[in-house]
Amino acid sequence: MKKIGFVIIDEQNNGEEFRNGEIFRNKKEVIKTLVSYHSIDWTGEDDNGNEITLEEKIKQFKTIQEKLEFLLDYGVWGIQRRKFSRRKKND
Repeated sequence: MKKIGFVIIDEQNNGEEFRNGEIFRNKKEVIKTLVSYHSIDWTGEDDNGNEITLEEKIKQFKTIQEKLEFLLDYGVWGIQRRKFSRRKKND
């Protein structure tokens, strides 16, 4: 059975695929991966000037799409839809 997933594209590196074209099943997985990837280089503050983590910053956005757009802009990423085959449990 064919399913649709997402591949992360590095827009700073001639469109190279992130993690050798790893396919993420949904946008939540893309967000989780990019938050983990960028948590080491993220610096940010809340409205009071207190330092916040990237995880805290992401919680400020209401929708999955808003969170995704923020992360894609921050890291200069893109995503592409990709069809993939779902393997049977015995494979």
